[in-house]
Amino acid sequence: MISLVVGVMVSLAGFAYLGWSSTQAPVLVAAVDVDAHVPIDGEMVEVVHMPEDLVHPRALAAADMGIGSYSRRVIPAGTPVLADDLVDPGDTSSGLPWGLSAGKRGVAIPAGPRSAVGGAVEPGHLVDIIHFAEGSVHGGAVARTLLEEVRVHGVRDASGGTWREGDGSAPDTIIVAVSPRGAEVLSFAMATGSLYLASRPYIDDGSGGGGGVGAGNIYDYVRGGDDPWSGG
Repeated sequence: MISLVVGVMVSLAGFAYLGWSSTQAPVLVAAVDVDAHVPIDGEMVEVVHMPEDLVHPRALAAADMGIGSYSRRVIPAGTPVLADDLVDPGDTSSGLPWGLSAGKRGVAIPAGPRSAVGGAVEPGHLVDIIHFAEGSVHGGAVARTLLEEVRVHGVRDASGGTWREGDGSAPDTIIVAVSPRGAEVLSFAMATGSLYLASRPYIDDGSGGGGGVGAGNIYDYVRGGDDPWSGG
């Protein structure tokens, strides 16, 4: 009889420790099974309270910390939502698909120091993309601006990793965000010539180019007063 009473008291003490003595903390959990790569809304998550010492250090604590984000992976119902489970739309650090806006496509352009503005291009910069076509395709070599105000999405090194200035290597690939039609234009341009990037300011309403420059008119710009080599 005494052992039974002692057992009951131990059980009650353990319950009190887990349920009452520990500080309760809010935790965001999945209210339903959440699929991967879907936007999170208020019906998918809810806030519950659990002992603070049992809460994962990366768990979110409020609904507004998750709503509007996208799920990286499947989150089963009742599972705490971790910061690593979600990604904000437009987050370029989380990989190519997440950083692209709706209606945009990511296109990789081979680039070296000459074609990538001397390695000065960084994610978020705006560039004009110039196509240099050999004479066999267009009847005469010509350089023409294809796309203007294109946003750079990422810069990669030869290994495919994120390129960083000062690491001793040159940028190998520039990833730009363009429309589906722009992706087609760039694909054809890369197959028929070379692409060069021209950096442009964020505030600039001017056109990036005219009808193209070839052997027959390259010096006309100087004689006409529109000096392409002048500083600005």
